[in-house]
Amino acid sequence: MTESDRDPAMPEGRLWEFAEKCAARNAVVNACLAQGEMSLDEFLERQAEKVRKNLAACPLRNPADFIEASVSMTEKRLGKTAAADVRDALRCGVILTADHHGGIYCAQTFQGDILYAELLRRLGYAGRHIPILGGAQVELGNVTFARGICVYTEPDGKIFLPMFGGKYRNMIALRAPSLTKNEIDRFRSECIRLVSAPRMRDALNSICSDVYETDEVLSAPDYCSQITQLGVRLSEQLFPEDGSPAFTYLEIEEAILPILIGELREEGSLLRHLLSDPAARAQFASVKTGEGAPLISYLFGATDEKGRKVFLQPDEDGFLSGTTMDGGRLSFPFEPDAVSDLLEQRVLFPLLYAAVFLLTFERGITMTGGMFQALYLPDWHRCTVALLEDLALSETAERIRNLDCSGYLCGPMSALCACGDYAVPAGPAEMWMLGTGFPEIRRLISATGLWNAHLVGLAEMYYDLFHKNEREENWYRTIGESLYRNCRRNILHDESA
Repeated sequence: MTESDRDPAMPEGRLWEFAEKCAARNAVVNACLAQGEMSLDEFLERQAEKVRKNLAACPLRNPADFIEASVSMTEKRLGKTAAADVRDALRCGVILTADHHGGIYCAQTFQGDILYAELLRRLGYAGRHIPILGGAQVELGNVTFARGICVYTEPDGKIFLPMFGGKYRNMIALRAPSLTKNEIDRFRSECIRLVSAPRMRDALNSICSDVYETDEVLSAPDYCSQITQLGVRLSEQLFPEDGSPAFTYLEIEEAILPILIGELREEGSLLRHLLSDPAARAQFASVKTGEGAPLISYLFGATDEKGRKVFLQPDEDGFLSGTTMDGGRLSFPFEPDAVSDLLEQRVLFPLLYAAVFLLTFERGITMTGGMFQALYLPDWHRCTVALLEDLALSETAERIRNLDCSGYLCGPMSALCACGDYAVPAGPAEMWMLGTGFPEIRRLISATGLWNAHLVGLAEMYYDLFHKNEREENWYRTIGESLYRNCRRNILHDESA
């Protein structure tokens, strides 16, 4: 934090203690501490250079098929104008994969989406729709809370207001049905009243009316499609100015599905070879990530009858098998043609390594994520290169080795919302309440240093990095009061007053 970022009369105190604890838990946060004087503008330019470097390499496959699959999904949901924007944006060669599909009120991911939009501008994109390829394999009740709306303004911690009922808590977004008018009505009558600030209650009521209770949202066939509609309507009304982003949330599993099925069925494809040749598959199954898990286990997943995620691993009988939350057993044939059929039938779905393999390793698309992905993605990169070298695929290994897989966007934040004598991360609900315009967000990005941006996001980082049993008592209020004293210049103006 620079001297100009804080009130010099106030000590940094507890804020730095929490920050240093987070840095000790995560190497990415720690690295940002070492480069803290860098501005967010310079940080974004460094991310842009990684993208340009990867674009200059010769990919194993042309990314056009992935781009057109994403364009087709967008056109089906939003129309031709949005689809044309998405095509132009994806041609920039970088995607953001930090979001959990449906968790659009998480302040950390939403401000990461804003940084991604600014990164695309630096790469020459001039359209409005910003494609966000989120993971829909995450439970609705996850910390980003695709199940409803997160609100940060309460003094004791962010609160989670559910739209979906409790039986959907462990269902993944990919399997969730559409939200209904009855569920929105219940949210209005039972959940909004749990918020103490009258202005936030008014904001949530407006979001229900102006974003959720529209024909386009209520007529969508499933929750994933609804999220695409909700995200665009929410961001267009938050940021109506010319040149501001309209976030277009697309589930990455659906975007890569046609190319994954195609490569599994294509004789001579790298993925088919790795899964069909007995020696190659045995070697693939033996590769362990830095966390000790088999790399091959991050390829495919399934769900039980309640839509709850089941992790699958190859067993000694040649099947993909896993255990459900109820202790049941799922088992599927593990050979390329059978897997491609199961994917086509939506029995299986691709996990993130499948997306990394297809999009980054084969097509040279840069993936930017958060503080966890920025650690495991380079690890998967190292494992994949080593696997290909062991299989004597040295030319392929060398082309993949030259890719930069260290992209990072989700974590640094620039916007806070003041609530009396404390300040909290600003997500969409807080920005709606304040009437925040996008020019104000841009101003904060330009005025914020990298380490200060991690301090602004400290409440989210600490929540992510420390289990609830490890967290200090009253930590949320302590961090909020410290942010209010030390990061006053990152507090959004109240444009609605």
